Amino acid sequence: WRPDALIVDYRLRGSETGLTAIESIRRLLEKEVPALIVTGDTGRDHPAFDADMHGVELLHKPVAPEELKAFLNRIR
Repeated sequence: WRPDALIVDYRLRGSETGLTAIESIRRLLEKEVPALIVTGDTGRDHPAFDADMHGVELLHKPVAPEELKAFLNRIR
């Protein structure tokens, strides 16, 4: 089984972030799985804003259902 997409919170346990988790999963699967980071942090200097450099989309909490649906439609 391989996921069609990854939807990951930015803040994870310890020093791990959603970006590091996505990179690890992609490396494990040897596939550029489409990914979305969700975060409650809105400061422009927050590391989550580097998501696009990793080929990851970014949405801010609370995520509207329409935004999530739009992401899923884009990756089809």
